[in-house]
This record gives sequence, structure tokens and C-alpha cells, in this order.
Amino acid sequence: MKKFILLLILSFSIMLSCGGENDKNTCKDSSECEENYYCNENQVCSNTCENNEDCLSNYCNLDGVCAENPCDSITCSIHLKKECVIDTDGEAECNCISGYHMENNSCVDTDECMVMSRACPENTEYSLCINYEGTHECVDKDECEYNNGNCGDLNLYECINNEFAPVTCIEKQ
Repeated sequence: MKKFILLLILSFSIMLSCGGENDKNTCKDSSECEENYYCNENQVCSNTCENNEDCLSNYCNLDGVCAENPCDSITCSIHLKKECVIDTDGEAECNCISGYHMENNSCVDTDECMVMSRACPENTEYSLCINYEGTHECVDKDECEYNNGNCGDLNLYECINNEFAPVTCIEKQ
């Protein structure tokens, strides 16, 4: 009698937990379980997912169900600096890739040095922001190049540039 009850409980728990592919008495979510293809007679297939990797279609929708990726139905050209993004409603739309913004229905370079007050997190007094297509770079200013870094007479003082920091002035001997 105990064996029968245990077997009944195990069968019932397998029936509730099966999410797809049946491997002996364990189940793995295969994301595609039409007509209970992967489940045996004591199991009910549930096509659920937690992330895109769980799905053969590579898309887990907002309801946790494997589905067709909405981005497959629209074309966003990377050559036009656009990529498909799925919004909070699960709808696909083309947005500009990172480093670009929409202007007159086209993606154009964002000059991070102009629009971001702290594009260079280093001490901005000693750094220089250089904008590139789609990105930017922060480089150290060499204050010693200009007016000996305010160290004084070039013949009396040596200026040592410190990366992203004030210069060091050393008296020449």
C-alpha cells in the first residue's frame, strides 16, 4: 500500500512539473511541446521559460512563454545604426544603437563630450574628452606642455605630469 501511494504521489508531481522534454522521470523545458510530444501519458507539458536561452525560438515573452521573437517581424539595419528592441509591452521597435540618437528619423552620432556633463569620470580638470563615431575616450591632459604646467621658469623647475591629477613641480639642481 505504501508503495502504491508513493508511486501515485511521484506520478502526480511529475505530471505537474513536466515542462517539456522527458528524460526518464525528469523533465527539461524544451520550449516546444505541441501535442505533448515530449511528455509521456502521466505528464502534462507546460511551455514555460525564464529567459531566452530556455526557448528553441530564442525568445521568452513577458508571460514566461516561449514564442516567436517579435524582432523577427521587423527589419532594423545595423548599417543604419539601428537595432531591434522589445518594449515593456512586448512590441518590437527599431532604436538607435548605443552611442547614437534619433534625429530626423535617422540615427546620428551622439557627441558624449558635449551632451554628458561628466562623460569622463576622471577629474575633468585634468582630462580631455575625445568624441569618436559611436563612442568617446577620456585621455589625460599633459599640463606640462603649456607654460611648464605653471611650475615657473623652465630653466629652474621641471614639470612632471601626473595622470588625471595635478602636476608635480620639482626644482632643478
